[in-house]
Amino acid sequence: TGESAILYVKGNGSGTGFSSERGYLLIDGGELYSPKMTGGDRYVNVGAYGQVVVTNGGQVAMAEGVQWLNGLGTPGKLTVAKDGSFTVDQLRISQSGSNQSEVHLDEGGLMAIHQLRMDNASTGLFAFNGGCLQAIKENRAFYAGSAASWENVTFTVGEKGAGFDLSNNVNLWWGKPLTSGAESDGGLFKKGSGILVLLSVNNYNGPTVIE
Repeated sequence: TGESAILYVKGNGSGTGFSSERGYLLIDGGELYSPKMTGGDRYVNVGAYGQVVVTNGGQVAMAEGVQWLNGLGTPGKLTVAKDGSFTVDQLRISQSGSNQSEVHLDEGGLMAIHQLRMDNASTGLFAFNGGCLQAIKENRAFYAGSAASWENVTFTVGEKGAGFDLSNNVNLWWGKPLTSGAESDGGLFKKGSGILVLLSVNNYNGPTVIE
């Protein structure tokens, strides 16, 4: 709908927290995709406590140039799990100026992106819990947005660990601290022949496994 947004997933915008009654899109073994588009910026907008869950082999594949706005003005939530895959050129973790937007990468989920972005003074959570992140192509500017905006996002490692799947032989430069999100977290695991470069001080307490 509209000139730029190709999909809105929105809740009712009242109260706090997320629930399945508020703008809930479940991709359960199905596929959500967009072809290549022209005519300016194109994006998916998840906000007002709306949420998207990709699971059980479900797939999201956005064409190059299509952005995923997770929380434009109001919080949004994205979860990828259980053999679900999510491919997008740019994932904006949050553009919400108030409450926290969330991204959850759970066990079995794969997220392939070219760039992560934070805007303004938004707060954001990116929670690894067994899922894998992959870079679509090597990009030293993997994080877009001002340094100040990134001070308000937290990357946590859950009980199942934080995964990086570099089996596509693309190197990933990871510059943000990974912090423990569980009393006994699952550590970090890296798959494939691509190079994972850790540029920050991390304090997860589980093992580091290179497969």
